[in-house]
Amino acid sequence: MLQHIGLDISDKSEIENFYKELLGFQIVREFQINRQLSQKIFGLEKDASAFLMQKDYLKLELFVNGDSKQPHFGHICLKVPQREYTCHASQQKGYHVIRKQRQHSDLIFLQDGYGNLFELKEKL
Repeated sequence: MLQHIGLDISDKSEIENFYKELLGFQIVREFQINRQLSQKIFGLEKDASAFLMQKDYLKLELFVNGDSKQPHFGHICLKVPQREYTCHASQQKGYHVIRKQRQHSDLIFLQDGYGNLFELKEKL
């Protein structure tokens, strides 16, 4: 069973602007990871702030990294009410919305400031 998904984010403002306001996650706890533990587990020699966020049964562990992102196929798919409203609100906040028109239903992805991708499906 899935416990949580760990993601990097560019800065702490993403917590409020993207994860809370746009996706509806709430902070469960905030903690620090020290340089020694970070090196041992992730191979990164740096201290980092981390946030455990939750929405329904999904938990995200977000690490404030700030380092540049690389292109990747990884993404998380979320069902949200009012998908179009979420897209519009994301654009108003300056986040990138990727839309691919298809015959039966559009593909829609939101991208946070770090480059993490979230596919949005309409919650019926």
